[in-house]
Amino acid sequence: MNKFISKKTRLQVLREKVQQGGEDKQKILDKAVKYILNPKYGTLEKKYDFLINNLGLTESEYKQCFDKASENSVFRGMMQHQQKENNGK
Repeated sequence: MNKFISKKTRLQVLREKVQQGGEDKQKILDKAVKYILNPKYGTLEKKYDFLINNLGLTESEYKQCFDKASENSVFRGMMQHQQKENNGK
């Protein structure tokens, strides 16, 4: 993408990719999982609003991303706990 494209235009391009589906949409959904996990982007409510109302994800797509993020978060927590236990032995 051209670095001079405005933020609104970039968002429109992403929204079109979400609507079209295919490989680009899957990449966007994968990034949405990372977006949900990252606390620097605000509350879950703000993330939900952005992904649904701005990016154009469906409720079902958002739920899938949220579930993956939750699984990822639980897995990370389990791994961190296991590493702490292993370091303590």
